[in-house]
Amino acid sequence: MSYVKRAVELAMEYVDKKSGIDLEIRSEMPVGAGLGTSAAVAVATIYAYIRELGYDIDKRELARLAWQVERDVQGSASPTDTTMATFGGIMYVRPEGNNAVMEPVRPGINVPLIIGYVPRVSTTKDLVAMVRRKYEAMRDVIEPIIRSIGTITKRGREALEKGDLELMGALMNINHGLLDALGVSTKQLNELVYAARSAGALGSKLTGAGGGGCMIALSDRVEVEKAIELTGGSVLKAVLDVNGVTVVSND
Repeated sequence: MSYVKRAVELAMEYVDKKSGIDLEIRSEMPVGAGLGTSAAVAVATIYAYIRELGYDIDKRELARLAWQVERDVQGSASPTDTTMATFGGIMYVRPEGNNAVMEPVRPGINVPLIIGYVPRVSTTKDLVAMVRRKYEAMRDVIEPIIRSIGTITKRGREALEKGDLELMGALMNINHGLLDALGVSTKQLNELVYAARSAGALGSKLTGAGGGGCMIALSDRVEVEKAIELTGGSVLKAVLDVNGVTVVSND
């Protein structure tokens, strides 16, 4: 509820008008799974409030406000989830001060993904704080890891645009190893990640803040789904949304 409350407050500030609302939230996604549900709720809440009061908002400004919600609630946050919830599709996102650079990515090939889920054992806020403490205590060790993750993201974009799924998978595997080194993975998540690879996934990694939640595997093989389930995970079905936030009328 802290995300919803802050989203409503920022929406009120944006239109400079306070008005009571009835807000109903429905989701098929497990809460705190690492699939950006808090970002999606923040984006949808701000957009619904502003549109219901008869105003409009540019999507880049909407993404910025929703990112502010996540930063205010968590203490720190990437602009990626809120950008994706706003725009949909595949985007290359990187923070630049209080703003985010957002560029569409056009993959050269269909990108098959399988999602595996296990319950969370740590919150995003706690994990962000834990990584920050490590960074402050041993910056010379942690900073190169974070830089490498940024480099992997850039190479991943290139791999997608070239349609090189084997390179993409290799980068995902390296990325997971770096995230595990930061301490945000769990034994159960790791088991899902490695089971997926053993079953034929080109790559696999945790997604989101970690501490349980979800992993993704670059594959469309039934064997990978079965391996995830046999290792104790649940398989979630998903397709790529290309529209982002939209208004659907019930009239």
